[in-house]
Amino acid sequence: MNIRWKDLGIAFVLAIILWYGVSGSEKLETQVEVRLEYKGAPQGLVIREGLINKVEVRVRASAGLLRSLNKRTYSHSLDLSSITKGRNVLPIPTNELPFWGGIEVIDVSPAVIELYADTLEKKTLPISVILRGAPPKDVTVSAQLTPDFVEVSGPSELIQPLNPINLTAATPSEFSEKPLEQKFPLPIADGVIASARETVLTLTMEANRTPVTVTRQVELLDPLINATVVEPKSITLSLLVPASQEKLAPKNTAIKVVVEMGKTTPGNHRLPVRVLLPEGFKLVSAEPAEVLVHIVAVTEENTSQPDSPQKTQGVTETAPSPKSNGKEK
Repeated sequence: MNIRWKDLGIAFVLAIILWYGVSGSEKLETQVEVRLEYKGAPQGLVIREGLINKVEVRVRASAGLLRSLNKRTYSHSLDLSSITKGRNVLPIPTNELPFWGGIEVIDVSPAVIELYADTLEKKTLPISVILRGAPPKDVTVSAQLTPDFVEVSGPSELIQPLNPINLTAATPSEFSEKPLEQKFPLPIADGVIASARETVLTLTMEANRTPVTVTRQVELLDPLINATVVEPKSITLSLLVPASQEKLAPKNTAIKVVVEMGKTTPGNHRLPVRVLLPEGFKLVSAEPAEVLVHIVAVTEENTSQPDSPQKTQGVTETAPSPKSNGKEK
């Protein structure tokens, strides 16, 4: 009886071994992705074309081994220390791929890699801008680029043809006190490393004004007040006028010096002057800033504050600050 159980046990073990032997001897094929890594590129060379990040490897192995392959990721490092400028053909060595222990490499796609290397070159390219069109009259337009140069590096085949960058922009047709900004993309190829890919053009506009000195008689605005200007009867104005108006400014009738009477009583009063100027003119100073006015009488209709004088089209009003407050005489 003991001999029968022993024989049965031996037969069972042999059956299992035979089953594993038969199933394990069956070879299957599959395709595995292998990532490529690169190392050892010579200094001063840059790979322009041909770099790929993976290859497809066809392998043959038992079913058990193939099941384990699908659970792992594989990579292989290619040594680039032997490449030179120009075309380089690098085979993928099947014996160096990370497969062993009964795994057979049948095919690699692609089997070779063609790399095109070039010398690494650097350049600094200045950026300039040309303004097209005439600026507004009596206005100067200045342009500033930020940045006004770009540093580029890459394959010499792409860097050598690069020249200084010249941009074109339209001159503003109307005056603006605030700076105007506009962005410009730089014409640099994708294969070139650049310190900037765009520049900002800032246009600043400044009125061309010329200093002019003129003298004007003081005018009293309220006709309901019987008054006369005692002293001074004229005011000296220091102005900044558009350059084209320099010679015409002394005779420009739009430049006036006036006094607003307001609520006043008979007697002597020191009142501030107000300067009326054409558009584009700027008051620097008025000497003196006050005048002595003698009021003889005030009519009954002038018992309330008179309206401010109506503005003339194209005329600005400026009231200079007096240097000292005068006392009534």
